Amino acid sequence: MSKKLIMVITCIMLFVSSGRCFNMQDVTISGFVKDASSGEALIGTNILLYQFEAMESAPYRGVASNRYGYYAFPNLSKGRYVIVFKNIGYEDYTDTLNITISNGNLRIDAFLNQKDILLNEVVISGERKSKAIISEIRLSEGILKSLPSMSGEVDIFKSLEMLPGVQTASEISNGLYIRGGSPDQTLTLVDNMEVYNPSHLGNFASTFNSNVVQDIILVKGAYPAEYGGRLSSVLDIKLRSGTKEKEKVSFGIGTLNSHLTLEGPLNDKATYIISGRTMYYDLVQKAFFKNSENPFYNFHDLNAKFTYQLSKNDALSTSAFYSSDRLYSPSSLDNLEYEMNWLNGSISLNWLKSSEKYISNTTLSYVEYHFNSRIDNNLNSLDASDYFASSKLRDFVFRNDFEVFVHEDHKINTGLEILYHQYDLIASDIYNYSLELDSDLRTKVNSLEASGFIQLESQLSARLKTNIGTRLYYFKNQKQITFEPRASFMFSLYDNFSLKGAFAITHQYMHLLVRNDISLPTDFWYPSTKIINPSKSKEYVVGLDYHTDKSDYIVSLEAYYRDMENLYEFKENAKFRPSTPINELMTQGKGEAYGIEFFMNKTTGVLTGWVGYTYSYTRRLFDEINLGRIYYPKYDRRHDVSVVLAYKFSENLSASATWTYATGQGITMPYGQFQANKIGIDQGNELLLLYTERNGHRLDAYHKLDLSITYDIDFEKSDMSLYITLFNVYNRQNVFAQYLTFKEETDEETGKTQVTPQVKQIVLFPFIPTFGLKVNL
Repeated sequence: MSKKLIMVITCIMLFVSSGRCFNMQDVTISGFVKDASSGEALIGTNILLYQFEAMESAPYRGVASNRYGYYAFPNLSKGRYVIVFKNIGYEDYTDTLNITISNGNLRIDAFLNQKDILLNEVVISGERKSKAIISEIRLSEGILKSLPSMSGEVDIFKSLEMLPGVQTASEISNGLYIRGGSPDQTLTLVDNMEVYNPSHLGNFASTFNSNVVQDIILVKGAYPAEYGGRLSSVLDIKLRSGTKEKEKVSFGIGTLNSHLTLEGPLNDKATYIISGRTMYYDLVQKAFFKNSENPFYNFHDLNAKFTYQLSKNDALSTSAFYSSDRLYSPSSLDNLEYEMNWLNGSISLNWLKSSEKYISNTTLSYVEYHFNSRIDNNLNSLDASDYFASSKLRDFVFRNDFEVFVHEDHKINTGLEILYHQYDLIASDIYNYSLELDSDLRTKVNSLEASGFIQLESQLSARLKTNIGTRLYYFKNQKQITFEPRASFMFSLYDNFSLKGAFAITHQYMHLLVRNDISLPTDFWYPSTKIINPSKSKEYVVGLDYHTDKSDYIVSLEAYYRDMENLYEFKENAKFRPSTPINELMTQGKGEAYGIEFFMNKTTGVLTGWVGYTYSYTRRLFDEINLGRIYYPKYDRRHDVSVVLAYKFSENLSASATWTYATGQGITMPYGQFQANKIGIDQGNELLLLYTERNGHRLDAYHKLDLSITYDIDFEKSDMSLYITLFNVYNRQNVFAQYLTFKEETDEETGKTQVTPQVKQIVLFPFIPTFGLKVNL
């Protein structure tokens, strides 16, 4: 073991015990990199440090600014240096330093000016060269702005769906299904606030307005120890603070939805940004598709952030968001009435503090989430039934993250998190308004989780990078302590060819349950208790990365395997009554997910884009479901293909296209019928159905093409964009629900009644042309 590694391990032990790292030499240069006009942090800026006498040689040190725009060069000795800041689209900033002290800190903040240059569009960028975090993808703003969108604004979730390993179950599903995990198994953070349902219906748009988003990181699996509480993946989003330059207004008006964003300085130390949207698809449906049987739908959301710079080392910010969705049945659907409502709300207070060798981020937040499902079913169907469910969640959260630059090749991340949950739940096969009012009929559960983590990012050699850490959990309801080791590595076989791998154990203390026999959204959250165990997962990832010399093309291949324990579903034929404890309707099982992902990305030129392909399996095994046999959940997709293209005709005119294909989702359907003689006084024939095994029938394959054309106009001091989007160009009827009805016909001659089963299908989004105007003032 090298002396350097021994020193680092010793440093970790001293840091954990005393909060400081002794015996580290000399001077640290640190600071923030920001946009000179807006004051926004510039993430991923390359900072190069040269020894003054060796300016023509390779840099002496090099780092990239983190998501707060912070950087640090620890352990420098006396001497003269030249520091250079580089960021695409900004002028380089250079400064000469003369270190004359033996110990201490030099604060160098850089404010970079934008420059107008003709750039080749960057599609997707990662930190693969600087980090050993596997399956991490960072989306760039350039490609997001060019992709087809019904509203003309950046469509984050639709963009994420186009990545390999990321999919939705159907157009009416919420959330992302990543590598065989259900939506609840993805941790979504917005400025460190947890979001339970981060998307509008069918991932039409995310609940956080893309106009206020600064940075998006998706880790598809085996994520590092700094994250916790979910089995599958992490979506980490950072919001902008608002420009300090001047008051700005941005708005868009479209045929389906509109949005408005306001931002600017409050004074020389404070900024704000407020953004809202509304979608009125149901009004369009009522006006032009009065007799349609497709669901009616609308949503509203609001995002806000206020930031105050207390000092050069301290900044306070408060973030808040609110979103409300409503899906309901059209009046033309006489025999079925349904309504689903869901609401996200959150507010947080954040304190960002920096020092010579560390940066800390402390967050207090309150999160609230409601989901109501109501189905009044008058179908002439053998399996017709009503359903009402309501789940209300309230969270109080404390988080603290601490990032320490202990050595030029080693960085420590450590932190603490405490979550207090309050659940208010009810589920019933009948609906009565009193169910929403009578608190005695509801199940109320509280739970407490506490966790701490520590991880070490290291550059062990010129070709080997590692990220090793662990997370320790305490779950009060079971007085349980769990240990979660995490490790990942990246080894550069050649300059442009890398081998990577990762391993992680994760736990999850809440469960998302849905009715398998109902195609409409029926999200129902339930916590782990003394009886209901936390879910557990072990995941393994290996992969290869290749890029051309100029990174014009990037190719990635990854394989993964995840096994899961303590998964929960509703029992088959469960009877939902307010008097029945919900945990008695649940059954425990296990599962596994595995697959291989291919990704090829063209990053430069007038034509940019990518192709992604996933081949995967997701399997479940429950003793009390499907007669104890293995089955495939509805989001098991054998093949998933995505193609994204963006073409720039000129400086003002651009076009884009996306095409997706996926194996149809599995559902449970009758495959035959027979008549049997009734027993008893009322003798006669009874019609009975033969059903497939669970999800044994697959719907037709899902595929869809979207096109968009955008024309940018420079009008005096404002920027304007006209857009036309063609959604579902060839009007593919992608089915999200099937159900049986029975038509009775009486023969006039014989008087016999013939019962004929009929399969009915529901689709959500047909071909929809949209157009609109976006304005930035």
